[in-house]
Amino acid sequence: MQERRYSICPFCGLGCGFYLTIANGEVTGIDYAMDHPFNEGALCSKGNTSFEVIQRHDRLFEPMKRIENEFSPASWEEALATIANRLREIKEKYGGKSIGIFASSKATNEENYLVQKFARKVLETDNVDNSIRLCHAATMLALRESFGLPYPTGPLEDLEHANCILIIGVNPFENAPVLARRILRAKEKGAKIIVVDPRRTRTSWHSDFYLPIYPGTDVQLIKAFIQTVFQSKLERREFLRDRAESLNDLERLVADSSPEIASSSTGIEPEYIRKVALTFALADKASIILGNGLTQHVNGTEAVGWVANLVLITGNIGRRGTGIFPLLDQCNMMGASDMGTLPEFYPGYVKAEQKGLTLIEMIEAAHSEQMKAIFIVGMNPMASFPNTSFVKEALTRLDLLVVQDIFMTETAKLAHFVLPTACWAETEGTFTSTGRRVQRLTRAMEPPGTALEGWRIIARLADQLGEGELFRYNSWEEIFKETVANVRSYEGLTVDDVSRIGGAIIPKDRAELYENRFETEKGRARLQYTTYATNIERESLPFTMITGKVLHHHGTGSMTRRISFAMQETGEPYLEISEEDLSALGLRNGDEVYVRSRLGEIRVKTKVAKIKTKVVFLPFHFPDLSPNNLIPINLDPASKTPELKGISVSISKAK
Repeated sequence: MQERRYSICPFCGLGCGFYLTIANGEVTGIDYAMDHPFNEGALCSKGNTSFEVIQRHDRLFEPMKRIENEFSPASWEEALATIANRLREIKEKYGGKSIGIFASSKATNEENYLVQKFARKVLETDNVDNSIRLCHAATMLALRESFGLPYPTGPLEDLEHANCILIIGVNPFENAPVLARRILRAKEKGAKIIVVDPRRTRTSWHSDFYLPIYPGTDVQLIKAFIQTVFQSKLERREFLRDRAESLNDLERLVADSSPEIASSSTGIEPEYIRKVALTFALADKASIILGNGLTQHVNGTEAVGWVANLVLITGNIGRRGTGIFPLLDQCNMMGASDMGTLPEFYPGYVKAEQKGLTLIEMIEAAHSEQMKAIFIVGMNPMASFPNTSFVKEALTRLDLLVVQDIFMTETAKLAHFVLPTACWAETEGTFTSTGRRVQRLTRAMEPPGTALEGWRIIARLADQLGEGELFRYNSWEEIFKETVANVRSYEGLTVDDVSRIGGAIIPKDRAELYENRFETEKGRARLQYTTYATNIERESLPFTMITGKVLHHHGTGSMTRRISFAMQETGEPYLEISEEDLSALGLRNGDEVYVRSRLGEIRVKTKVAKIKTKVVFLPFHFPDLSPNNLIPINLDPASKTPELKGISVSISKAK
């Protein structure tokens, strides 16, 4: 007999709902949730094949301990007792600040809440962070500074009600195909689509205006847009007078940011910049979708701040079809942050008394041997962090490295202990989507072997450390109720609210934010114009390399590399390069080349693409290729997000 269990897609942050079909205790496929308010039954290729991950033969089935260079099975009692003893010894000798935790943007809200509680109450450290640091910490910081909350300004389905959509630094037709349906609906109703991207992508094919800028020049472009709005007297002064601060300062600061000046850095003609700016400003309802191409630069926070300024001066916020929609990369990146797995914030974005270290800062501290232990939950820094060799050196210098995951990842292979955890289909709890939907996961089957739900692992480890009373939970519902009491935006949510198809939008009963006031101390938005100083030494190599996702893969590929369809469709690694650059190098499509940065080199085949000259693109789903080993550790000084776009490289034919 076949049955269905409702679940949430474990890949990107859209929060698409579907049913897992189960027969004889095994997941056999996918059934569609046609009544889901966002995806309406639709799924991308990753969602359609996600069930393949669950019953993989290479899942972790039992705890593993490393003895020299070999892993041996261990009981839960042995593993947790040994880990607890080592943590206790490290804490007593070096203090809690010598321990760090990497939380998981793929784990439930409830697990993440316990992770940060464990860090702060048991280990006495604020060194806890999640993978939003790698991509959208800049977004959260800038939106919170401008508007008071680090959230998208409305539900994602609002996009189909916009008359103009600016898409910058992201490729939703490949990275979030279900969202693309909403964009196309808006276009069918007459909306103008503006795409800013050095690459000619599936998204740009549907654009009315395409701006192939050079990587890292987004700030100059947005400032030129704003200057054009001011010069054309299209700013919404009445709105700004009542709702925002520092308008005159902003107008003065963009006075010398003309389209002509922006053209010299972006490579876009001045008149085209003006035309696009006026299209956006004259729209009655305009929205902005942004992604990692904007944020993964040393000026990422500044760039998002200027995007917020553009939305404010045109009055495009607080109404359906307006606002800013960051596309978060992982299924629970929003929820993990809401739960307080951030070094600067407790749950609900209450400012921490003493800020801990961010992800990269913890790696740097491990490399200098100031950090003695790191507990990693569902993250693979050996595939996602810049300067992979440096990361490996840092992790191997630790007195204790524990990895909790569903597979033996590149990072897990370096651990002293590897703990098998349940995947999303084997646990219960909630995810919070990019569109601010809090939705319940239901267990479809039991975890394999002796694997445990993540929150139970944390609770048992706390018990081993003598703090069990703080972690006496019998169910995910008990933890959920505690999160609701401690996370302001979740106030009023019930288990029934999150259990219905589509869950509940937070803050409760508020679809569009900022209709009447902003969530700042004065209730007014803050226009931003801070330029953060950087001391980064740039190489002067001929090409700029950007990295990113491709259609059938997700993240570092730890799951999608185990899906047969994804591997068949993607094939081997490649480097996208323009036909002009390929010809100038005396190369042909498919030739192997060396891509070199100051850190090292990789060998890869070329693939002709529509891309800005002197810019190349390398997908990052192939850890064996080690693309991140070419990328130096340069951080946005405000958000501490590493610069994973805009890397200076040279290219030469492989011998």
